[in-house]
Amino acid sequence: MATRWDDTQRRWFVDGRAVHAGAALEMQGRVVVGHDENEESRMGPGEWFTVRIESRDGGRVLDAYAELHGVTFCARAVAGFDGDEPFATFGLRWSGTTIER
Repeated sequence: MATRWDDTQRRWFVDGRAVHAGAALEMQGRVVVGHDENEESRMGPGEWFTVRIESRDGGRVLDAYAELHGVTFCARAVAGFDGDEPFATFGLRWSGTTIER
């Protein structure tokens, strides 16, 4: 599961496939697995769930939207830029379908 920015095409790719607004992907959640000596939460990988990807900042930032019990949640900047450096915050993979809006 590789999420990468292609500077030539100016687009995000997941596992070699271009990501477009409205694409249905799965995002890996995070769960608390413990706490360190400063009471900071230690996070580990969680379940995969379906999200709808939307982009902003000219396609440079990807946001993920999920619906649970009729409520829509948004994870902002699941992939984006820190200055000029691209980053991906959460694991993304293809689910194979497009979610209707």
